[in-house]
Amino acid sequence: MFLKEFNERCEVDGKPLLVTGLGLSSGTAMVGNMGAPARLNYTAVGDIVNLASRLEGTTKLFGTGILCAEATRQEAGDEFEWRLVDLVAVKGKTLPVKIYEPLGVRGSVPQADLDFARSYEAGFERYLKREFADALKALDGARRLRPEDLSYLRLEGLCKEYLDDPPPAEWDGVERLKTK
Repeated sequence: MFLKEFNERCEVDGKPLLVTGLGLSSGTAMVGNMGAPARLNYTAVGDIVNLASRLEGTTKLFGTGILCAEATRQEAGDEFEWRLVDLVAVKGKTLPVKIYEPLGVRGSVPQADLDFARSYEAGFERYLKREFADALKALDGARRLRPEDLSYLRLEGLCKEYLDDPPPAEWDGVERLKTK
């Protein structure tokens, strides 16, 4: 991805890195000039816009540059490689949304990135099934490839926590975000 390559060049050149987050969601929104005649503002409003905004903030939690809602992943088609990151209910919403990290155009993503993604997803799948010990085993490949990855560290920590103190029976694995 461009930002990754850009930051690699900055690092080599001794320049500061550009750290940013993007949240993407697809759906219907209202876009245009809104407000009173004396104070018009060109903007976009709607649930889908709010979701994208919440996902942008969520990139910090998972250490990703971009997070996409499931609808965006579906709209993008099969030209891209993706990593399922989590199942979240953003602040102000109760229904969970699968969120994905885009990895790049199919056929151009490094094998190590694909291996990390598949190991992470296998661990996440077992996590959702409350199979926390098996989830940790499945995450071993992710640990070896990216031991400092925030999303991996978060999932590993949750699995260890739930092994010691299992979640309540009504637990559904959804991360309910409390901040924007």
